[in-house]
Amino acid sequence: MKSIRDDREMPITAAAIQHVIKNTFVESAEHHQSLASTNDYGITLARNQKKLTANAVHLIYTESQTHGRGRGNNHWLSAPGSLTFSLLVSRPQASATVASLQSAVAIAKACSAYANHAAVRVKWPNDIYLEDFKLGGILIEAPAGTDRWVIGIGINVNNKTKNLEEGGANPIALADIADSVVNREDFLHLLLKNLGDVWNSPNAVTAAPADWDTWCLLRGKAVVVERSEGSLSGICRGIDSSGNLLVEETFSPNEPPRLHPLASVKNIRWE
Repeated sequence: MKSIRDDREMPITAAAIQHVIKNTFVESAEHHQSLASTNDYGITLARNQKKLTANAVHLIYTESQTHGRGRGNNHWLSAPGSLTFSLLVSRPQASATVASLQSAVAIAKACSAYANHAAVRVKWPNDIYLEDFKLGGILIEAPAGTDRWVIGIGINVNNKTKNLEEGGANPIALADIADSVVNREDFLHLLLKNLGDVWNSPNAVTAAPADWDTWCLLRGKAVVVERSEGSLSGICRGIDSSGNLLVEETFSPNEPPRLHPLASVKNIRWE
């Protein structure tokens, strides 16, 4: 059988990017054939404010990323056929965790539109999953001395996922779920429209998504959370309005369970 990857579409061009951003919240964009990291490039750009229009949302797109970064010490490999870009936005009055959650849910909704009704979910706080397989992720950074956030986004779309290493996760591509090659330009446009709905809303990224429970991968699952002060085992009970992960720890039948709100963790395993 012929692989659907054999007919992978041509690279997205600079002209296509300018067309894609029309009628979205993105006001300017630049296209690169290759970058070490779109977030690193965005951080440099954010520090050089003269090159940016005040409060404008700016898109940095690349066809190839050679040294992409994830949370912690994780790396993100941008394979041909994936989508890799960063957005420069004005820094809101919100935590990066809540902004990641809001953005991740917006991206998960876009992925679901192409996923044959498969159960695309968000793994707190910033990864997109289908069951135990990773579709993509988000990395939000706040460059010191600027009023900007850099939102890095990577999605496996049409790329081959064999031999990819994404923070220890099993990768999957959107085309694997859709059973056909995905038009990356149309998909990118939908991503930007969904993200614009979040960032342009009256309460933009100031609270956890109201429909978070619908999209939460971990809710109701047994989890083991690695923290700087040690590991914690329990049941995930969702998140609170501040974006903290809620883990219920049970001690014994005679003791009431304890609910731990976690703002940051090193790693999460689940069953």
